Amino acid sequence: KGTVGDNLKLPFRTLEDNPRKKKIVFDALRLAELPLPADGDIESAVHSIVRKALKVVGLPEAKLGQIGVSGGERTRAVVARAVVRMYLIIAAKQRSPIMVADEVTSNLDPETKREMMEGLVQETRRLGVTFVFTSHDEIIIPGEVIGLVLGPVAENAFSIKAVGSVELLRKLDSTYRLIY
Repeated sequence: KGTVGDNLKLPFRTLEDNPRKKKIVFDALRLAELPLPADGDIESAVHSIVRKALKVVGLPEAKLGQIGVSGGERTRAVVARAVVRMYLIIAAKQRSPIMVADEVTSNLDPETKREMMEGLVQETRRLGVTFVFTSHDEIIIPGEVIGLVLGPVAENAFSIKAVGSVELLRKLDSTYRLIY
């Protein structure tokens, strides 16, 4: 519930009782390559980080005050919240997290998929974050593509039949070739 902006500020709640809150937020601001607020106001810094996360996923700032948004906009708001969390984790822990996204673009139109993935890939690369992305839509997958071919379920577990590049799997596995 609440606005898109409220939703994107949720990761900051984890810092409520942290004595290093201001330092972490300002370090996150620097990570996002944003200027420190002239007045040193932490709320201004939080708002700047939220706006940067929106830009990374291609969601207009005008959506910040909205309560009801489309499914695609909701998806991008959730991913933007993950970007905010990524900045905070790096700032607080001084290490890069691993960002995992499972079928996160499945309900987006092709242009929005491309735009969001470009922003995410650019930002995770810039920060040295490992970005693991699963999708059935190989056209929008950036970087190195690894495919899996799963065998039948036996004893409540999948067996892995093959792992490799998409091109290799197309040659080796008839089921994979039919699907892709």
